[in-house]
Amino acid sequence: MGCVMDPIFVGVDPGLDGAIVWRLNDVQWCGTPVPTTVAARRVRGKTRRVRALDLPSMSGVLADVVDDAGLAPRPIHVVIEHVAARPGQGVASMFNFGFGYGVWIGMLTVLGLPTYRIAPRTWKAELGLLGATPDEERAWLAAHAPAATAYIAQRRREKTATKAQAAGMVDAALLALYGAQTLT
Repeated sequence: MGCVMDPIFVGVDPGLDGAIVWRLNDVQWCGTPVPTTVAARRVRGKTRRVRALDLPSMSGVLADVVDDAGLAPRPIHVVIEHVAARPGQGVASMFNFGFGYGVWIGMLTVLGLPTYRIAPRTWKAELGLLGATPDEERAWLAAHAPAATAYIAQRRREKTATKAQAAGMVDAALLALYGAQTLT
């Protein structure tokens, strides 16, 4: 009888400044900001440059997660923040946000990865972070998963994540921790 490997828990914050972060074990974390590209869009007769999802790179990141599962069958559980419209947000921005969420769900479904859609209120309440500021979330993560915090800080130092993207990485890491606590 083969040994059962610990599952990989993946957190996805699906916004343009979001991230995908996965927990290989307590001391080994990987992740990246949501891959984006700059696209030209024609709006009211003018060409504007806007950030858009880089779909091939998103697919590549998910391939990295599957590769990290290794040759031995190692379960992967994905926790994605379930997004919804909020008062005061524009129609176009909510459409784009929902589009990004749908792209993640589609890619995860095609890969056959178990995906859990969790509302922010649910996972933040479970972790005791309801109403917490981004600094309080980062401090909580540092206390409960110092390796994740160190990994995100390293990405900031290397300038491979902006401040907003690092905040997205914190949320994604918290989603992965939520999965590790509630799905095992």
